[in-house]
Amino acid sequence: MSTDTIRTPPTGRTTTGSAPRVTAAGLLRGEWLKLRSLRSTWWTLGAGLLLMVGLGALISGTYTPGAQGPDGGGAGAVVDPVTLSLSGSGIAQLLVAVLGVLVVSGEYSSGTVRGTFAAVPRRWPVVAAKAAVLGGVLLVTTTIAAFAAFSLGQVTYGSGAATLSTDGALRVVVGTGLYLTGVGLLAMAITWLLRSTAASIATVVVLMLVLPAISGLLPDSWGDVLEKWLPTQAGSAIMTLVTDSTMFSPWAGLAVMVGWVALLFAAGTALLRRRDV
Repeated sequence: MSTDTIRTPPTGRTTTGSAPRVTAAGLLRGEWLKLRSLRSTWWTLGAGLLLMVGLGALISGTYTPGAQGPDGGGAGAVVDPVTLSLSGSGIAQLLVAVLGVLVVSGEYSSGTVRGTFAAVPRRWPVVAAKAAVLGGVLLVTTTIAAFAAFSLGQVTYGSGAATLSTDGALRVVVGTGLYLTGVGLLAMAITWLLRSTAASIATVVVLMLVLPAISGLLPDSWGDVLEKWLPTQAGSAIMTLVTDSTMFSPWAGLAVMVGWVALLFAAGTALLRRRDV
């Protein structure tokens, strides 16, 4: 028998069964397609941003300087028009947080996360790609919404309205987009840890609403420290014209929030690599 009869023609396939390598660009493109194709993405994000713009315009238009401020201040209390126009960001942050949760928990509930991790066994590139795509979308959309809320709010405010050249106004408007992006990423990082939609949303609500309220009931020596270091409380300093002396300065507060997000992502990624899907 000649050796020619036992040769196998090349097939172009490896015999190891290894999957094709997924590139970073491919991961980003895939995550963008997932995010874009989900109807809940645009309903949640759209509702949050529309409420942010609409409430800002409504509150700015109905506020009467020298009457009672929306924060409960007594007669003569004055709230700056920049803050008034961005009042809707409080509602927007809740919906942005829900979106951050759903981007991750949706894959777990549908089971598609198994296929994703089968294609990318190291897993951490998936976490990075999801964060990059969500962060990019939120940064663009929330910043645009912040400028829209500010502009429309100044129109409805009328006499005495602020402009972007007003001291601190541009920082507050841009900072609103940065803060809301941070909230979405914070919620995403928590979901990598918990994997459950309900548990993740509950944890985010506790961080954003419950713990700040509890800090106000504690003695100042404890309450001020707790409130100062909470991620959303620290990060929100970037959205205020005048910062409380007990809180971080605007950019320092944002840095604290970024630190929280990075720490939670690191913890979530570490757990993800050690446990089953």
